[in-house]
Amino acid sequence: MNKLRKLTASSGVPLLCIIAMAIVMCTGCGGSHVHQKEALEFADLIKALLVSEKLCQDADDCTRKEYYFHRPSEVLQIYIYGITDRTTVKKIVDLCIEFNTRNPNIKFELTMYAQKRPRINIERNKTTILKLILNKEELQ
Repeated sequence: MNKLRKLTASSGVPLLCIIAMAIVMCTGCGGSHVHQKEALEFADLIKALLVSEKLCQDADDCTRKEYYFHRPSEVLQIYIYGITDRTTVKKIVDLCIEFNTRNPNIKFELTMYAQKRPRINIERNKTTILKLILNKEELQ
């Protein structure tokens, strides 16, 4: 604590400001992981599908090739990159519908992009080939 006081005294930044900045910066850190378990389960299903379609040698290869990403929160958001073969796209959509049928309380969003995953997430450089939203309130 004395080191922190010396640091704040020497830099002219009061300790209270540092604490307030840390709280503000960490608000939302880590995000909500409400559907983390389901996201990991779905990741395994997608990787198995991509292996069966010969796009990957194994699950680790799929991870290295960065075909699949997810963002679990109140909505399970799935992102697929660089897969444009119609048959494979249809199988992925079928897998999403089947998964959502088994997990009807989860709002599920799938977005597929034609390009491989960019190093920097820039919307204007992506071509969306499919957006699927499954929400139990909307389905009969």
